[in-house]
Amino acid sequence: LTGELPSVRVRHRGEEDTRRERYTPTMDEIRRVLEVLEGWPRMACILLAATGARLGEVLGLTWSAVNFQTGAVGLYGKVQKRRWIHVPPDVLELLRVEHELHRPAPEDRVLRCSLKTGRILGKRIAAACELARVHRFPPGGFRRAVVQALYRSSVAPDVAARVMGHSMSIAMSNYRQIDDGETRAAVHRAELGRG
Repeated sequence: LTGELPSVRVRHRGEEDTRRERYTPTMDEIRRVLEVLEGWPRMACILLAATGARLGEVLGLTWSAVNFQTGAVGLYGKVQKRRWIHVPPDVLELLRVEHELHRPAPEDRVLRCSLKTGRILGKRIAAACELARVHRFPPGGFRRAVVQALYRSSVAPDVAARVMGHSMSIAMSNYRQIDDGETRAAVHRAELGRG
């Protein structure tokens, strides 16, 4: 015995369980959730799904970081270094419509909401999951789904890591999830064991 006691977190009556759910949605589940969301939560989730950004990166996105000419958005990650992520044309068009409708200043946030709205967004996503009849997932599920989509579409690991704003080792160890179907397909493609 080392004399160390295990760490235990006691939840008080009425207090929400704060353990993070690690379910990673499929892109089809994300599409179904997007279909039932409206307003800024929908736009936030579209940006999360299109960029793989962290929630804080999307909530903090300003119009000065949206480049309509190149089709990219500039996200500030954990180290406060901006990385430019190209977004699909339909997402860029949604941003363009929003920009023309509201005529914001360059320093205005794209989502026109507080940086503290992450909890509200999580609740909206949970409600949308229920309506869309998909397994509940938190805002971070979008990020993990994007990583899966990048790797499953054979994007080079270093490119996927750069999109996500990670080193390759972090992207592979913390976000990449490999299932039996992928390992089976890899063995088949490599023709392992065949003479």
